[in-house]
Amino acid sequence: MARLTGKVAIITGGAGGIGAAAAKLFTDEGAKVLLVDRNEAALQRVADTLGGVVASYVVADVTQPAEVQGYVQTALERYQGIDILLANAGVEGVIQPITDYPVDVFDQVMPRTGYRSAHQRPGARPRRHGTRPERHRFRPDDGIGKRKPLASQW
Repeated sequence: MARLTGKVAIITGGAGGIGAAAAKLFTDEGAKVLLVDRNEAALQRVADTLGGVVASYVVADVTQPAEVQGYVQTALERYQGIDILLANAGVEGVIQPITDYPVDVFDQVMPRTGYRSAHQRPGARPRRHGTRPERHRFRPDDGIGKRKPLASQW
């Protein structure tokens, strides 16, 4: 039995190399995928390669909350749930020291590299499969951005 049989995955950046490869792997393992990207022609090629039964797509910009809600809603309506989110969308910026980095390029790159990923969850309730989600608590003495699981929460 394939490891992802019955699972549904949203793959952002689904028209690019990593997204397309992940979609092939996921569908080979039994998942259905909703591909998300800004490039419709490339999305169509990937979806056609995978087959319409297991793959579909939505043209969207992951930095726009309304568009994110749109593809989340599409996945919920089309597949009755979401099990996996592969937040793969990204753009390359210039390679140079951060002190010399152009602000407009920074603003273009950061929203696609995890900065806005929190917008992908509202409205989407993950399915429960008997596993307990990892719980974390921020502690001031841990430093900014560090998270440590609390044993008392298990």
